[in-house]
Amino acid sequence: MRIPGAAGQGDDLPQLETRLGFPLHPLPHENRSDHGDWRAAYDAETAGIVARAAAEDIARFGYRFDPD
Repeated sequence: MRIPGAAGQGDDLPQLETRLGFPLHPLPHENRSDHGDWRAAYDAETAGIVARAAAEDIARFGYRFDPD
């Protein structure tokens, strides 16, 4: 079973909910902030540091720093 909601793979969510015996959707959004787009917090140097440190996850889940 995949992790529900992980990079768009939420098709197993009903199966997990059945196993748990309670619904997981919709999940509330906790700790919401109004600080704007997170990319503004990174310059080229810090984006490179994060890209190297998290290269495996970035590749696996298709994460990107550019907004397009």
